[in-house]
Formats: sequence, C-alpha cells, structure tokens
Amino acid sequence: MVTELEQFLEAYIDKLELSGEELREKEMPWISEELYSLYERTGNRLEFEAVYFERRKYLAVFGMLAVIKRRVKDIRKLEEIMLDICLEECWALPPHVDRINNPVWRKTIDLFAAETAQALSEIIYLLKDEINIAVYESVRDNVLTRVLTPFYRSTAPYSSWEHATHNWCAVCSGSLGSASFYMLKNKPEELEPVIARITDSLAYYLKGFPEDGTCMEGIGYFTYGMTYFTTFAGQLAEYSKGRLNLFKNDKVRRIAEFQQKCYFEEGLSVNFSDSDSHTKYKMGLTLQLALQYETVNLPPILLAGDYDTDPCFRWAAIYRDYIWTKEYIEALKAGAIIERNLHLNAQDTLKDAQWNVMRSKNKAGLAIKGGHNDEPHNHNDIGSFLYVYKKDMFLAELGAGEYTKDYFGNGRYDILCNSSLGHSIPIINGKGQLSGREHACTYFYTDKAFETVINLEKAYEENNIKSIKRSVTFNPEDGSVWLRDDFQCTESTTSIRENLITGIKPEIEKNNILLKKGSSNCRITVEDKDVRIEVKAVLHSDHEGVQQEVYLVQWELPLLKEISSVITINIEEK
Repeated sequence: MVTELEQFLEAYIDKLELSGEELREKEMPWISEELYSLYERTGNRLEFEAVYFERRKYLAVFGMLAVIKRRVKDIRKLEEIMLDICLEECWALPPHVDRINNPVWRKTIDLFAAETAQALSEIIYLLKDEINIAVYESVRDNVLTRVLTPFYRSTAPYSSWEHATHNWCAVCSGSLGSASFYMLKNKPEELEPVIARITDSLAYYLKGFPEDGTCMEGIGYFTYGMTYFTTFAGQLAEYSKGRLNLFKNDKVRRIAEFQQKCYFEEGLSVNFSDSDSHTKYKMGLTLQLALQYETVNLPPILLAGDYDTDPCFRWAAIYRDYIWTKEYIEALKAGAIIERNLHLNAQDTLKDAQWNVMRSKNKAGLAIKGGHNDEPHNHNDIGSFLYVYKKDMFLAELGAGEYTKDYFGNGRYDILCNSSLGHSIPIINGKGQLSGREHACTYFYTDKAFETVINLEKAYEENNIKSIKRSVTFNPEDGSVWLRDDFQCTESTTSIRENLITGIKPEIEKNNILLKKGSSNCRITVEDKDVRIEVKAVLHSDHEGVQQEVYLVQWELPLLKEISSVITINIEEK
C-alpha cells in the first residue's frame, strides 16, 4: 500500500504542477458588481459561483505549489492572488448575504467567508518567512477585519450556523477555530475563550448525527463537515498536547466509519438526499480518520479524488490530502499501523437513519431508506430505493438539483429531484409525500437475511390511504430483488400509481420493463400480466445546471379495499 499511496501523492502533485503552468499566465477572473447582484435579480447563482470558485482554484493551486516547492515564482504569483482576494467586496456568497437590511453585509460570515479566512491564515502561516511582509500584513488584517474580529465580538450564536446540527456548523466553526490557532498563536489569553466557544459549537454538529453515525446528507457532506471538524480537532489536540482530544468519542468513531458503508463494488455510492452517486472520497481525511480509529478502512485508491474533484477548490481538504497522506505513509513505514483495505460488507444496516445497503457477489447493489421528511437537504422520499449493477445505476436517486432561490424556498418540492415523483415510491391520489417531521416511516425492519420492511403511509396526506407496507428481499448471490407493496385504502383513496425513476430510456414489453446499459440488461417484471405501463420523459436540472432527461415508469393499480403490487428485478448479461 505504501507504493500505491506514494504514487497517488506523486500524481496529485503532478496535476497541481500542470494546473499551475496552465494558470500562471492567465488573468484571474474578477467579480463585478453586476455578477454579484445577479442572484438578487434572477435567483441564478451558478454564474457568480463559477467565477468565485475559479478564483479559489488559483489560491489552492499556487498555495500548494508554494508550500510544497518553495519556488520564488510560485510565491510571487500566490502573493498577487491573495492580494486580489483581499480586494473582493465580500467573501460570502450572495445567497447568504442581506445587502438591503444588513449595513455590515460585507463582513457576513458564511461557509465560504469562513473557508477563505482559514485558507489565507494557514497559507501565510506556512509561508511566513518567505512571503513579503506587506502581503503578510495585508492578508492578516483582512482575515481579522472581515471574519475573525466580527466573530470574536459577537455573542454566541453569531448566526444560526454556530448552533446548527449540520455541516454549516462544522465548516464555519472549524474554519474559524483553525484560523484562530494561527492568528492568536502568541495570545493564549485570547485564544482560550475562542477554543472553548468553537468546541461548544462543534458539539451541536455532532448532535446532528444519529447514534449510528450516519450523515443523512451522504458522503459528500460527510466529507465537507468532517474535513473541518477533523482539521480543528487535530490542531486542538496538538495545541493542548493531547489533553483536549475530540477524537476520543465513540460517536465520532461511528461517524468516521460511515463512509465505508456507502460504496458499492465498482465505485457507485449511495446518494439519498442531495448526494452524488459518483462521490470521490478525500484521501487525506480518510487516512487521518484511519490513523485515529482502527475500524476505519480505506476504499479503493482509484475512488480517491484529485485536487480538482471538488469544484469549490477548498484549500483545507486539498492541503490535507497532501500532509495527512504523507503522515499515513510515514506511519506505515515505521510500523506504527497496519494496512487496512476496504472490505465491503454484504449488508450494512444503519438503523437510526433507517438505511439498508446490500451488495451481491455479482456486483449488484440495493439501498433503501425509511426516515422522515424533515431531514437535512430533505427530499420527500420515504421508502425510496436505488438499484445498481457494476458501474451503472438502473433505478436512480437523482441527488442534488441546481441550487436556486426556489431550491431552498417555498418551491423546493415542485422541483423533480426533491419531490416524490423523483423517487421510486407510490403516488396516492395523484399526490406525492408531504414534507415535515410528522411525515415519517412508522416501522422499519431489517435482518441479516437481506429483507427490509417499511411502513410509509404517514408520509402521505391524512386519510388518503390507510396503510402502505413495502417489503423488499435482496438476493446476495445474483442481486435479484423481490419487492411487494401492500395497500389498504380508505373511502378517500381515488388512485394509486406505482412510480419508478431511471436515467436509462426504458423499453416496455407487456409487463416487463427493460433497462439496457452496455453489456447488461436490467429486467423489471410486474407480476400483474395485464398491467398497462406508461413512460414519461422529464427534465432534471442537475447540481451543475445541466439538463438531463430522466424517465418516470408508472402503472395504475386497481382500486380495491386491499391491494398488492409485486415486482421482481433481475440482471441479464447479453
């Protein structure tokens, strides 16, 4: 494994070098007032973010080259970039800023202002003896004036994120805590209260995880929050000489183990909520957690992301891919740890989150969820499932859509990927599930025999249906699936439609649905031979704003007091 990790690190640095040569002579794009106000005028945030994150790419690339290579040409370029970032009117993103009602909006602390402060403070600390003193002081003053001092002078909570139970808490507080270790290093009387405040804040972040350690938002958000939690925790342990160690916590260990439960055999990942089905893991974070906990395993190295896998180019994660991978390699060479490769379990059940993830010997996989409809980045999706075979997702979770004003506003559940239509779940009386904590799975059962039973009637409008029981059996040998839905109707039940979603154009043959991809067919057979199956092509705007055609496969059930619907799913190799 040492050789593989060394090769990973060498390729990682080589790619940074290539990017540096590509960007060196290019002019870094500027953020104009017109661009900043675009979101306020139209609700579109992608155009602004494209420029903002391109600027952070320059910072990450030349920051890394300067730290690793210590070449004068890289340091001079980095100085230009940092001074240019200090000229930005505001480090926070427009959706997080209230320019009308907040007179000090330029000092808003959101995820990205906090990340920028962390990045700049760490870079100037690492290069304090090599960068121009005037640049050092300008960057330091901007970090303090824009971000740290407003936070220090505020009363907790500075904003809702300080006591939030999701990734905002870890990212903002972890960033501010990390930056404070650099900026207040020689002022312990000022640093100590900040440490106490950040530590208190991160306790809220940990409360957001169920006891089984599931990140309800998926691997991507696990990586996001835990990168900054782990960064601060490591600095805190070093500063206190081990006296204050946030890793000595069983719940943190269970959170650290979450990632390895979410991959299928050939790299697809569970992507409930706003997750991505092709999530690459961060090598540095994974190895640091493996150093802390013997139960954390390393997924296949081919599934690790490059520096530019993250389109936001977050410095903290990129730098730690480098330093934490080096630390792990050194520990392996010294015999301080043993190699631990990922061993995928045939079944991983996360009972608190109500997830069941199953894998077969022929590389098929099924993940199904219960839960409730007020989860972080919620979709109205109780009972939803995805089905994969090797590198292809046949029955889909769409993941995150394009982030717009409506996406986090009143129109959220009118957007396909967040609505019930965007999931493989029943539609009752022409309506999907309702949002809210009260709309929840009332029964979730699974065992080691690859069976799952979910009751989901409470997810729907009251009195429209009396009960819905979804029963699923997965075959760990050949990946076949048997799924049965049992309905009990009320006098208000007027229609029941089964709904499946796929990104592969279906072919319908009587009561069979064929999904063809590469050398494999996925055959879904509806038990009712007289069923009339309909296919609707609809557009999904993905997280990058790219329009994709996806397909709703639906059929109506006969209205009886008690109704059952059965399907089977099988893989056929051509």
